[in-house]
Amino acid sequence: MQHIPDSFWQLQEQTPGWNKQLYSESLLLPAPTSVRLNKSKWNKAFPPAQEVPWCNWAFTLSARPLFAADPWWHAGAYYVQEANSMFAGWLVSQLQLPSSAVVLDVCAAPGGKTTHLADVLPPDALLVSNEVIQSRVQILTENCCKWGGATLVSHSDPQHLGALHGMFDLLLVDAPCSGEGLFRREPESVQEWSIDNVQLCVERQQRILSQVWPSLKEGGYLLYSTCTFNTKEDEENIDWLLQKGEAELVDIPVPADWGIEKTGTGTFKFFPWKTKGEGFFACLIRKTSEQASLSYKVKQLPKPRPTDLLHEWVQGPVTLLDWKERTLAIPESHLVHWHLLQQHIRLVRAGIEVATIKGKDHIPSPELALSKYLNKNAFECYAATTSEAIAFLKRELSDIPPERAGWKLLEYEGIPLGFLKKIGNRINNYYPPEWRLRKDFEREEGYWHSWN
Repeated sequence: MQHIPDSFWQLQEQTPGWNKQLYSESLLLPAPTSVRLNKSKWNKAFPPAQEVPWCNWAFTLSARPLFAADPWWHAGAYYVQEANSMFAGWLVSQLQLPSSAVVLDVCAAPGGKTTHLADVLPPDALLVSNEVIQSRVQILTENCCKWGGATLVSHSDPQHLGALHGMFDLLLVDAPCSGEGLFRREPESVQEWSIDNVQLCVERQQRILSQVWPSLKEGGYLLYSTCTFNTKEDEENIDWLLQKGEAELVDIPVPADWGIEKTGTGTFKFFPWKTKGEGFFACLIRKTSEQASLSYKVKQLPKPRPTDLLHEWVQGPVTLLDWKERTLAIPESHLVHWHLLQQHIRLVRAGIEVATIKGKDHIPSPELALSKYLNKNAFECYAATTSEAIAFLKRELSDIPPERAGWKLLEYEGIPLGFLKKIGNRINNYYPPEWRLRKDFEREEGYWHSWN
């Protein structure tokens, strides 16, 4: 651990519940590793492990496995997420949101909280996951695709999102911060920390909040979170927002044995000596000011694709549309908002991509293979061994045992990984090059079995 500057310790003296000695001792311990299971994919019992108190399908592991060697990780059967940050999903699960709620995750990459939201929101809710930094959009999109839902991914500035007046029932702002809570897990963040950087973060956080605030409906909720301890980025930012007279704190009781520090009404702080996780802050507020919704002109919706073979590839209440040389599956409850949003913001992912259109041919999309809307019965499935699955993920699988030619859905232990096409004595691998597994392992068998 690098030397922590004196200014850090001085700043934390203002933090309610702070204990310098206990924090210093926690830095000497290894950072815990936790995973959250994908309930729509995980198909077997989980080995004995400590359950994350606020997420009953998440577990803290006794050691950190080599996740990259596990095809189930690549298939989106679970997500490696810091345990304390899962509390954001628990808070949302306590809300009485409309069945067709429209939700925006403003600063979403790499996708931990977004994929968690996708599990706890009402079934017909529409989730928009946004990332303003170009270099982080790809990993966000990849994780949303692998999780299997119909989350929309946007690459838009908060100011443009704020122009969608009164559209959202819930905003999640997991704000860019000084990273104090990650000193143990990411020691390099110590070197990047300074009082000046804290102040820059405060200004950035307030700018994001003020820009996206108009997009929240009256009576809608804002969930604000950071991975910091200091009050400047946490409680003082909430006070700054409340002073505008447009919001009120929402207090949700939590069990005392969870070890969460309540620093005020509706404000929650996580310390690494009290919980099995890193530093985290969360606060839930409700918008009380009247918010006039932007008047949207709904143009004629695109015509659904005529019933054909592609309709057999999907299941569930979705509409198939041809859009930009692709065929998309849009959940019927999302259709109007999808149409509105793609006119006003930059959507990188718009529904489930079912196929790409090449002349008269349709190439099944890798995204479809990972989607909960996939109809597996429409494809011949090939059950891959561990070595074959790893080779497929590396785009190095050149052949499979004799089978008749055509499209195959490659799956591993019952979970789809992607599509391949058998052509004579070779195959075409349709796993996306940008997702390709690039690591080599001394032993490809057994690494991931150590925990699942």
